[in-house]
Amino acid sequence: MTYNRSSAPGFDGSLGESIGRASRWPAGFRGLGHPIISIEEAEKMSSDTLTWLLTKNTSSFLVKRNGSEFAREKFNLLNRNCRKYSGLAASKAVDISITDKKVTLTTKIEKAAKKPAKAQNAVPLRKGARGGANTIRANISRNFYRRDLKKAALAKWSRLSTVAKVEKGVLQKKAIRSRRIKA
Repeated sequence: MTYNRSSAPGFDGSLGESIGRASRWPAGFRGLGHPIISIEEAEKMSSDTLTWLLTKNTSSFLVKRNGSEFAREKFNLLNRNCRKYSGLAASKAVDISITDKKVTLTTKIEKAAKKPAKAQNAVPLRKGARGGANTIRANISRNFYRRDLKKAALAKWSRLSTVAKVEKGVLQKKAIRSRRIKA
């Protein structure tokens, strides 16, 4: 059977109907061109799970030592290479970092994922022990952001606030004592 331009399947947009079989292509395809996809559909295709599957073994932030896997990416509270704590594969992620001797809580803004400059919300934590903990609880738990990360965020804030106090000179570094074995 010979095909000319007008009887070739897909040339007129039928994709196979011209040679007697039903079309197997989705309705969004036009002829031999590319599918028509809206921005909302494209965002759904790039889900957090798909991003995790693509980056879990090949991330540039991945560190493998002595049988353990760690990740150095931002928004990873425990620096573990797992789906729950991944900062790359989560559209909602929490990070607590120290900048200029100040501890800040940073969250991702899900709606601004394509605008990196506006995709983060930073909140300074300088209200003391109770105030900082309450700010973290309010931003993570009460706003229904990521309740599963509350405990890890509070633990990291506790460690970083101590480091910030030592850097400012409020606290002195403790001398390391070695235990002596009594004979």
